[in-house]
Amino acid sequence: MINNILFGIISILWFIDEILTIIDLKKFGIDREANPLAKYFVIHGKGAFTAFKILSLVIFFYIVKYLEMMDYAAATVVLFFVGIVYVIVDIRNYEIMKGKF
Repeated sequence: MINNILFGIISILWFIDEILTIIDLKKFGIDREANPLAKYFVIHGKGAFTAFKILSLVIFFYIVKYLEMMDYAAATVVLFFVGIVYVIVDIRNYEIMKGKF
């Protein structure tokens, strides 16, 4: 149950990251994207970038579900850690977008 909630929160944060990234790249240019894989998809348009974000989330989901079958507690720790990382990333992206960094 808790893993489903954590995954839902991560999914929301995952797409907040996408929105903030698109806004940031419109404002400051494509060279701001640090992830080379994401940059490749951004170059090919918003649709390609959105498809990349969806596909990466689905892959992450299946990895976590597989880990859950092996060790539920470990999957919870992974989800918690990834959630914290995405909160930090989203806050940082927002601050950068607003010009505070």
